[in-house]
Amino acid sequence: MPAWLVPVFAAHWGRAAPWRALSLAQRRRLLCLAASSGDAASLDVALAHCGCSVNKQVLAAAVAGGTSALRLLLQRQLRQLSAVCAAEAAAELGQLSVLTWLLEQPDCGTALSQASFLGDILELASVHGCEEALELLLRGPASAARDVTLPLPALLYGCTADVLRRHGAAALGGANPAALASLLSAAVASQTPDWREKVAWLLAAFGVQQPPSAYELAWQAGTLAHDPRLPPDYPERLEELSARGFHLSSRLAKAAAGQGDARTLAWLLDHSHARLGGRAGSVIVAHAMKSGSAPMLRLLRERLPSPPDHAAAAGCPLPLLRRLHERGGGQLSHQQRCEVAEALAAGGCSAEVLEWARLEVQQQRGPKALRADMFLLYEMEALMDIAAGGDWLAADWLVESGAAPLPNSNVVLWHGNNVLTQILRHEPLSYERRLR
Repeated sequence: MPAWLVPVFAAHWGRAAPWRALSLAQRRRLLCLAASSGDAASLDVALAHCGCSVNKQVLAAAVAGGTSALRLLLQRQLRQLSAVCAAEAAAELGQLSVLTWLLEQPDCGTALSQASFLGDILELASVHGCEEALELLLRGPASAARDVTLPLPALLYGCTADVLRRHGAAALGGANPAALASLLSAAVASQTPDWREKVAWLLAAFGVQQPPSAYELAWQAGTLAHDPRLPPDYPERLEELSARGFHLSSRLAKAAAGQGDARTLAWLLDHSHARLGGRAGSVIVAHAMKSGSAPMLRLLRERLPSPPDHAAAAGCPLPLLRRLHERGGGQLSHQQRCEVAEALAAGGCSAEVLEWARLEVQQQRGPKALRADMFLLYEMEALMDIAAGGDWLAADWLVESGAAPLPNSNVVLWHGNNVLTQILRHEPLSYERRLR
């Protein structure tokens, strides 16, 4: 907020009436503006009238504005917990002065020195490549006392090769050679241009003697904090490593689709590392549609085999879907009908549309076709994604109709990660009974 706006802000927003016309999102956005201004008086006015809680976004805005507004926020919040969130924001944004100030505060410093909190802050600094913040934390007494080491995947993803050479050996520790493929994947996804040096460092550190084809490169989002992104030149990196003999995971296409990265998905399709047809393709299409990326939607329009797939993935209303189906001649093969039905479920459609899709499939193959063919989903991945996305209506319909049996324990362990936790959090009774 510019200096000239400070008195204007206080005069206008220092009353309850203007705030009543704003939605929660608008009020919180205005609170973030006041926090980022660095002006404690403006923040005081906003806190008095905003009528909303102070979340991590507000704390991050205060961190961006310096210590004056942050000091006021910490006085009004649960100080130790807020200090941890503020330190995470400072490490992520590279605000060294704020991070130093937090470490110097007695009660904040105590909270930040706890191993779990310190590890999270170090990981954020690593992922976002804030190397000065990283060095500041590692030089602190808390890191030395607890013998803290950096998470290697985060280091490979966000920091330069120089930082990796300084701290990588300690972070590597006694890493299992089986983890090399995962670590190579993090290095290839690096947000720095020196990714080749990181790959070379890893291969040398492990003393690799196996051919490149022994290692599968995948997208390891689960090992990194805070929404990691594919680098802009990811297709070129994949092409180079594929030429060297490294194996590329079929799941790379799902990651590219979910992030709206049309260039990467197009490269994977062109080089036969993915396809939009079949049961696996319906998962890719669903993630691509959800991304909302204009280049991705253009790619789907060019590459999808039939127009109903577009409508299915978008979860359009039943009358429109019927009309599109009729205009297309209604002459879909059994496999195409199954693919459309799978895309419908993944795209967030209604239960009546799913029922229509079931009847379309059974029209050609009889009443047992649904169970036999339709939703033998790609290693149960689509059903798990639907459940994790919160579409309990579609997940219930799939299970109750017999179209997609609930995953067994091995599938949950393989694909689950956070999915089972989300299921039990949303529907602890009904799903707990079903999973027994």
